[in-house]
Amino acid sequence: MRNYLILSFLLICIGCSPKYDRPSTDAIDSLQSNMTIRQLKQLHALGKFEKIEQGAVIEGVVVADDKSGNFYQSIVLQDNTGGIVVRISGSSLYSSYPIGRKLFVKTKGLFLGDYGGTIQIGGGIDSSLSYRTQLDGIAVGLIDKFIVKGSFNQVVVPRIVDPSQLTDGVLDTLQSTLVAIDNVQFGDADLSLKLADATKQVSAVSFILQNCNGSPIVLRNSSYSTFANIDVPKGNGRLVGVFTLYNSDKQIVIRDTSDFVFNNSRCSLQLADTNRISTIRSVRNLFKGKSVIVPFGTVIKGKVISDSKNESTGNYKIEDANGGGIILYGTSLTNLEFNKSYIIDIGGTTLEQFSSELEITKIATNKIYPTSNVSLAPRITTIAQMNDSLENWVSSLVQLQNVYISTPNVTSSGRTYTIMDQTGSIETFVRSTAAFNLQPGTANTVTGYVSLNQGKPQIILRNKDDVSYSGGTTIIPTNFASEYSFKNVTANSGTIDPGPNPTVSGLAFGSFKAIGLGSNPSAAGRFAYNYWSLGANSNNNDFTGTIDLNKYYEVTITPDNNAKLTFSLIEFVAQRSATGPRQWSVRSSLDNFQTNIAASVSNANVRLTGNNIFQITDRTYTSQLIGNKLLMDNSFANIGSSISFRFYAFNAESNTGSFSLNTVRFDGKVE
Repeated sequence: MRNYLILSFLLICIGCSPKYDRPSTDAIDSLQSNMTIRQLKQLHALGKFEKIEQGAVIEGVVVADDKSGNFYQSIVLQDNTGGIVVRISGSSLYSSYPIGRKLFVKTKGLFLGDYGGTIQIGGGIDSSLSYRTQLDGIAVGLIDKFIVKGSFNQVVVPRIVDPSQLTDGVLDTLQSTLVAIDNVQFGDADLSLKLADATKQVSAVSFILQNCNGSPIVLRNSSYSTFANIDVPKGNGRLVGVFTLYNSDKQIVIRDTSDFVFNNSRCSLQLADTNRISTIRSVRNLFKGKSVIVPFGTVIKGKVISDSKNESTGNYKIEDANGGGIILYGTSLTNLEFNKSYIIDIGGTTLEQFSSELEITKIATNKIYPTSNVSLAPRITTIAQMNDSLENWVSSLVQLQNVYISTPNVTSSGRTYTIMDQTGSIETFVRSTAAFNLQPGTANTVTGYVSLNQGKPQIILRNKDDVSYSGGTTIIPTNFASEYSFKNVTANSGTIDPGPNPTVSGLAFGSFKAIGLGSNPSAAGRFAYNYWSLGANSNNNDFTGTIDLNKYYEVTITPDNNAKLTFSLIEFVAQRSATGPRQWSVRSSLDNFQTNIAASVSNANVRLTGNNIFQITDRTYTSQLIGNKLLMDNSFANIGSSISFRFYAFNAESNTGSFSLNTVRFDGKVE
C-alpha cells in the first residue's frame, strides 16, 4: 500500500549504540531443557496472552539479534523443532546474545503472545496503546532471572526452501527460523531503490522478490536499520533471513546485508501470456479483506478512464470491456495516458485496499503494453442504484441523467459540488489542478467514474465535456478586483498558500504554489521563500545570473464552462531580503511561459529593464515594493480555459536571500 505503515516490532529501531561489552567466555551448557520451542508455541492461542505457570525450560541458538537494527528489542531463538521471538526491553542485545550463542530460557512467569501471527515470548502485557494491547519485553533487570547464557559459535544452517513452502499457519515449523531461498532477485521496478527509507518517513519498506520460477516472497526492511540507505542488490542469488508472519503476509527479515549473496546474473522471468486475459472483476475477487499477491500469469486489459489532472497523484482508474474497474497505483506509471488502452501483466503485484478502494500496486512498467482501443460506454444509472450495489459500480464509468448541480464548497485544493437526481444525491470533487469547473444548475447528463472516499461514494469527472447542460450555461457578466493577501502563511505552512483564495462567480482561483524553492516560507504573513538563482553581489549592479525556469511562484485561474475571462490589470507588492533577488518578472501559460509579460512600475525604488523585468534601484532597500504592474494586452482577453501565471525572481546575492509576494491583485471581467 502507498503509504504501508504497519509497525512490526521486528522492524523498528531507535538509535542502537555501536558500543558494547566484550562477550563473556565463561558460558556453560549445564542447564537442561525440558520442552521444545514447538511444544511451547503450542500453548498459545492466536490473539491471546498466556502467563506460563509451569517450570518449562527451552533451549536454542540465537539466529537473529539487534545489531543491524532490523530487529528491535528482540532476538530470535531456534532449536530443531522451530523458532520463537524473545522480546527484551533493552538495546545492544547482541553484546550479550549474539548470533550463534546458545541460550536457555526459564519460561515460568513469562508470557506468550503474538504479533500478526508471529508468536513471541516476553515479560508481560503492555496496554499503553489504546488501539492495540501487545506483549512487553523482559525487563533488563530481570533478564538473568529468565535467560541463562550458553556457549558461543553454534552454527545453524538455514533450511533451503521454495517460497511456496512458506505458509501463514501460526504453528508452521518454519516460522521464526532461518531459511534460504535460491535464485532470488528484486523486481525490475525496484532496482533503482534503496533497501529502506533512510529519511524515516515510513518506518519500514516491503519488496516483492521472486525466484526464477516466478514464486514471490516479501522482504521487509526497517528504515531504522544500518543498511537502510544501501542500494538494492542488482543481481540474482541466495536470500537468507528469518521467516516471519504478519497476518497473511509471509515475510523474510534479514539480519544484515551479508544475507544477500546475489552474485549471479539475473534470470529472465517468463512473461505472462498476454493472449489469456483475466477480467478485472476476477482480480477484485482475489481480495478477501487482506492484501494479497496477484498470481503470476495474471493479465488484464482495459482503458484508462481517469485524467491525472483530477485524480490523486499516482492513481489511474482502468476499466475493461466487462464493466469491471480498479485502481492502478504507482508514481512511476507516467506512461499511462487518459483514454488509452493497455494490456498489463500484473502477476506478482500486490492487490490491496486503500481508503475503501481496491488498487493494484508494485506494477513493473516494462509489463505494460499499449493495445487496440477497448470500447467503453458509460452505464446509465441513478444515484440510488449505485448506492445499493457499490461494488458493481466502483472504478467504472457511469452516467447520471436529469440532475441538478449545487453551488460549490470552495477550498484551496478544489471545489466540492453536490449532484442530485430524483433518487438521491452524491458529491463530486473538482481539483484546482483539473482546469475546469461546473456551472451550478440543471444538467441533462453527468458522466464520470465512481470512487470511494473512506467508504463514501463520489462521482469523479475527467473534463468539462463530462457535463451536458440543459440549454447551455448562463454566465452573468461580472467585473472583479480579487486579491491574494497571504495573511494565513506561517513559517510552517509548506509550499502552498493556505488561503482562502478569492471567490468570483464564474471563476475558480487556485492557490499560489512555490516550486523549486525552500520547503517552508522564510517569513509569515507573506509568500516568501529563498534558494533563488544567484548572480548578484552587494557591491554593484553587475548581474551574472539569468532566470531559472525551475524556480517560481505559480497560480492558476479557471473560468467556468462557457465563461470567458478577460484581464485588465495584475498588480503586486514585492519584497526582498538584504541578499535576496534583485530582479523579477512574470510569464503566463498562454505562450507556455516563453516570454516575460510587458510591465510598468510606479515606484522610485523599482525600475524596468527592457519593458518586462523589474529591478530594484537601491540594493540596500528591503521594505515593501508597491506598484509592480503587468500590462494586459488583447491576448489576455476572452480566455475560455485555465490560465497560469508564474512569478520568477533571479540574480540573488545568496541562497538564503528571500523574495516575497505580499499581495497580488487580479482585475478583469468574466462573462
